[in-house]
Amino acid sequence: FESALHERIPQCEIVVLDPGSAVKNPPAFVTHRTWQLEQDSSDGTSSLPNETMPLQTTLQRLGHAGEELAIFKVDVSGAEYALFEALVRHNFLPFRQIVLSVYVRERNARLFAQLRKSGFVIAHKEVDYTSPFR
Repeated sequence: FESALHERIPQCEIVVLDPGSAVKNPPAFVTHRTWQLEQDSSDGTSSLPNETMPLQTTLQRLGHAGEELAIFKVDVSGAEYALFEALVRHNFLPFRQIVLSVYVRERNARLFAQLRKSGFVIAHKEVDYTSPFR
């Protein structure tokens, strides 16, 4: 995804948040950060083992506070439901397009309804038959 995006829009800044070791030697056009997005922690604590921070703090740290992101790609292996519920609840959706991997069929309808209510249009859906979460 990142390579195809860079090929089409070379001036696009691409940042990958991945606390694991999955990103080894990223291409020069990809900025890799080892923290992950906080899902929703009203008490300021996290049950996640790695450094986490809210999307607002992440955007500030990356120099994009107050900006609208063109594309927000999310694959957080099941945590996307809590993440987007919190973003919708706080009316903080600073992006025009979302590329989203979802894994729990029973929770997808609610998530998609929340995104539609927030002004997003579901343009494409497909099943990932290789996912271990199916």
